[in-house]
Amino acid sequence: MQNNFKFRAALKAGNRSIIVIPEQIFQTGYMVDLNSAEREFEKKYPSECFWDFIEEIKKQPYIQEISADCDLIITCDFTNLMQSTGVYDSTKFKELSAMQQEEWLKNNKAEDWHGIEIFTGDVTQIKYRKEHYSYGVVYYSENAAGFYRGGTSVGSYTKQTKIVGNIYEGWPDAANYDVEFYFRDIARDGEGND
Repeated sequence: MQNNFKFRAALKAGNRSIIVIPEQIFQTGYMVDLNSAEREFEKKYPSECFWDFIEEIKKQPYIQEISADCDLIITCDFTNLMQSTGVYDSTKFKELSAMQQEEWLKNNKAEDWHGIEIFTGDVTQIKYRKEHYSYGVVYYSENAAGFYRGGTSVGSYTKQTKIVGNIYEGWPDAANYDVEFYFRDIARDGEGND
């Protein structure tokens, strides 16, 4: 069963970014648990200081408040919020890193793996022929009432689709044209905004 109401939040400052699950989503923004953010940061940047990252995050225009005593990061809009499409890519369980496999196996069986869940803001790659690839950024289209990458529905070609990055943490150079197109023609027009 698809669950299109799952979200992730991308917190980015300078060249560092983390993806976390929001605690709550409000009409005007969302809230992230500071402790969860710290755990994600320390996994990704073990030799860097989380609190330096937080000082930089505080300067971001989408941040309303960071409350250390309440352990919350509160935003004033939906910038950097990524919604689930309810669609999974074609990544096989054996293609996951040992850490990803271990994380999955904490609550699931290997045979229950369906691929990596695709969210808005993800950069995807579709393999058409042996060495021919197409790239695109996943976004929600209010006009078409669905999730798309470029002009193609996200549900199309799922057996050939792989997530290769996202607009917050990076993408392969081969996807530069498509990511630039997304920012220039889709996000600017409001189609790619959550």
